[in-house]
Amino acid sequence: MRKIHTRIEALEAKIKELLTDRAASADTSRVPSEREASSRSASIADDENGRKDVVDRGCLSVETAQTYLEAFRVVMTPHFPFVVIPPDVSVHHLRQDRPFLFLAIIATASYENMPLQRSLGAEVKKAVSSRMILNGEVSFDLLQGLLIFLAW
Repeated sequence: MRKIHTRIEALEAKIKELLTDRAASADTSRVPSEREASSRSASIADDENGRKDVVDRGCLSVETAQTYLEAFRVVMTPHFPFVVIPPDVSVHHLRQDRPFLFLAIIATASYENMPLQRSLGAEVKKAVSSRMILNGEVSFDLLQGLLIFLAW
């Protein structure tokens, strides 16, 4: 019974962290310049429309993403078999059809590159705050991605 309470407390802590990050990013003490505002809105629009992801922005290459996907399948999935990515699903397919799941997998599987993992973790938090909290989006893509991100 204590194990269940510990998991619930960990999930609550993650939610509080996401909300705190969201509040910090919505700092109203400074008015952004017109250029910053248009850049930010274009970036959010690109992310929401699926046109620009972490690969498109140059955070990592497709080959590196494929390596992390394979690491997720081989190393991580046996320990958390609740979200299984079939071997025939490619990085391209995930990026196109399940962008948040792709981001969550890459963020969790990049544990050997801590700066990259932190950067990708921040991307996950931004996506959650944008898609779920601001837009009220509910999807299987978000559910699976959150399961992975919160578990690891």
